Amino acid sequence: MKVLAGGAWKTFTALIDSGAKDNFVSRLVAKECDLQLTGERPKTFQTLPRNEGIIYDTALAQVEITNTLGQTKVDALRLRVIDMPGVDLILG
Repeated sequence: MKVLAGGAWKTFTALIDSGAKDNFVSRLVAKECDLQLTGERPKTFQTLPRNEGIIYDTALAQVEITNTLGQTKVDALRLRVIDMPGVDLILG
């Protein structure tokens, strides 16, 4: 998956989670790409198994997604900014 950052595409690893209610980006990726933030106040969310996480903000990003058949789609996404070591993005 690629994220548009400063006029150039940067490649990251995305996890597809059909059970996720939102799309998520790690704080490190959001900072690295200098993504536009909406200024939402931090809030908590529930993870499995019954842990809490913090949504720091929501980022707006242009992304390019390519599937295993080589089909590519460019779209604008709202991404919840969270801490998630070892994962760049989660698409729900």
